[in-house]
Amino acid sequence: MFTYLFVQLQILEKIQSWAINLFCAIDNISEQDEVLIEKIRSDIQREEDYTLNELENCILDNISCRSKLLQHFSYTKFFVNQIGSNPKARLYIKQNTTDILLSDLPFIRTSLKKYYSKSLDTELMNHIEDLLKINKHTEAVQDAFKLLSERIRKSLNMPETCKDGCGLIDAAFSKKYKIQFRTGEYLSEKERKNFSDLLKSVYSLIRNTTAHDFQDISFPTAEMAIVTINYALRTLKI
Repeated sequence: MFTYLFVQLQILEKIQSWAINLFCAIDNISEQDEVLIEKIRSDIQREEDYTLNELENCILDNISCRSKLLQHFSYTKFFVNQIGSNPKARLYIKQNTTDILLSDLPFIRTSLKKYYSKSLDTELMNHIEDLLKINKHTEAVQDAFKLLSERIRKSLNMPETCKDGCGLIDAAFSKKYKIQFRTGEYLSEKERKNFSDLLKSVYSLIRNTTAHDFQDISFPTAEMAIVTINYALRTLKI
């Protein structure tokens, strides 16, 4: 789920970057600047051939059909090809790129987050979204673990001096504290042990690698940690 969401968000970032560049460049070209005009046409063709196709393949149909992104993109491409023959081409290009930037992309982002919010912890998603979009997987995982630790301490009224990492997990899932499922039921002794083992494993295997050994991690490894943390946050009353 995280893979799908953040691949989609990265594609939207590419489209946003292209639209901003076009919006800024369009006022600075003359009709005689054939090299720059050709570059703009080449860029928009590339976006259509690759980025938009990527988006169509992975964006949910119910979101895609309610967005006017493809329509505004087609209009933009049409008027880019009319630079030099249509005196209003620049105006229409700016109008359509403005619609892409201020309407279409925000709508798709919001719709995606709303859809995935059914299975993703909102606070976790907000903490790591910007980092994952720019491929800072290690930093995203570090922030995810910090959030998990903060939520455990706060929900159980644990002192700030309580150890972090495996020490925190051992204390939180001990008999001293009563952790509940979101349904309101308390964890059994077996369930406390299972959750403790699960979370200590990801702390030891991944969090300690980034925090103590200063090693960068790949996206699949980051996703494994984030999915586990998300499962705990969504399942337990923390």
